[in-house]
Amino acid sequence: MQMASSTGFSGPVPFKYEQHAREFQQLFPAASEVLEGFRMQLQKSVSQSATHDFSTAHGIIMTANPRVPSEYSFGATYHTATSMLMARMDTNGMILAQTKLPLDEGLSLEGVFQAAGPNDFTAAELEWKGADFVATLKTNSQLVFGTTYMQHLGKGVFAGVEGEYNAEERRSKLAYAARWEQKKDTVWSVEVQPQGAQGFAVQAGWFHRIGDRLTAGAQINCIPGKRVADGKIGYEYSFFHGRFRGCIDTDGKVQGVLEEKLNGAANFVLSADMNHSKNEYRFGIGLNMGGM
Repeated sequence: MQMASSTGFSGPVPFKYEQHAREFQQLFPAASEVLEGFRMQLQKSVSQSATHDFSTAHGIIMTANPRVPSEYSFGATYHTATSMLMARMDTNGMILAQTKLPLDEGLSLEGVFQAAGPNDFTAAELEWKGADFVATLKTNSQLVFGTTYMQHLGKGVFAGVEGEYNAEERRSKLAYAARWEQKKDTVWSVEVQPQGAQGFAVQAGWFHRIGDRLTAGAQINCIPGKRVADGKIGYEYSFFHGRFRGCIDTDGKVQGVLEEKLNGAANFVLSADMNHSKNEYRFGIGLNMGGM
């Protein structure tokens, strides 16, 4: 059976403002997916039933790069159909906890706590999901307060707004986003953020499903007032037991991630990151076991 693509369309189902361009986020390899050295992850279900699931996870990272220290991590996750509790710690002294709790129909609360020496961080987010919209209120320990709203307007069109205020720096941010899903195989998205005297910044993207196995996309970021722009293009090809994702940006950086399903519970990963202009190259191997 062919491995399913990671990208998909939302239809009328509402989603958060941060997800208005999620096809591009899934298409282009994330920083955590481009490995350097060797990484192994093992997940095991400890207790599972129709109402809940409790699992543990072990992770090992081995690298010769001093900027990316080797580490061992242990985590545990408990979740039901509506709630989730996760905790993780590693040998570099980082402790992370995350929870999501339902408060009422369509209303939920998420919390994050991270202890990492001077980089301790706490955040909370209240989410209200309606039939055709999602609204959030959020704050964190760095005195940043924010709110987002995303509305389904009909016929594959979505629009939203995001506001943020940093009390320490006395700085605010406002952004507007729109998304158009065309014929179930194409997505257009745009986000505009005012930049004061510099005008505004624009991020625009195009995503297209070419066939059952191949998808492609492009994204551009620009500040017209400063005449600054950059962009990247990428694609994903799904085959019988895996998929390959690759992208190249305007700086000449090339990235590729190959994921191969060895059996029902193990994935083998190869990745490469090549920046010819800076003469920087990263290669990695990964093994994920237990359905991670």
